Amino acid sequence: MIGSGEEVMIKKSGDETNQFQMEEKLIEVLADRRHTWLNHLQVMLSYLKLGREEDVEKYIHDLTRELTKESHLSQLGHAMLAEYLLTFNTFHPELKLEVEIPAPFHMSTINDDSDRVADCLKGILETYSRHVSKEAVPAYIYFTLVKREQDLVCSFDFQGSYDHQSCDPHLQKWLKIIESLGGIVESYIQRPDESYLEFKLIF
Repeated sequence: MIGSGEEVMIKKSGDETNQFQMEEKLIEVLADRRHTWLNHLQVMLSYLKLGREEDVEKYIHDLTRELTKESHLSQLGHAMLAEYLLTFNTFHPELKLEVEIPAPFHMSTINDDSDRVADCLKGILETYSRHVSKEAVPAYIYFTLVKREQDLVCSFDFQGSYDHQSCDPHLQKWLKIIESLGGIVESYIQRPDESYLEFKLIF
């Protein structure tokens, strides 16, 4: 039987492990962001050296659009989902994620199941990530969230090599959960080198 002192030590050890993992994750994210911005600066410096000022201007406009996307993500009102989407590319090098949220909205406006909806969105992305081919060039997935007056439309457009037969039952599982939350599956296409699914949540 574990005494109270030992229980405290075990709990403390677990807390310290979690804290260490969070710090390691933060360091990895910051290192990835630093590397990304250094690349951006090098590209713009190269354009300037070549006298291609118009390309620098276009590049800055493109970066501004990317920062606007990140701003919309940060306004989702669901810290776990926002963090997951913002750091996805750091921890999933085999699958490049691009997120499109045309206009900011708050997850709490969907329904009372925003946590379960967030779990489903993460689960679908993780499913694609687990089944993507590691030998092929990085695959891409375009994830879109469009808030309309009475519903939220979510779509996943995957392009790349993956095990679509093994992936299918896992995606079907998540879609069934979406339907149990009142969602409607609008499209579901699975092919060897591409996949597309779209559903809407009515509120």
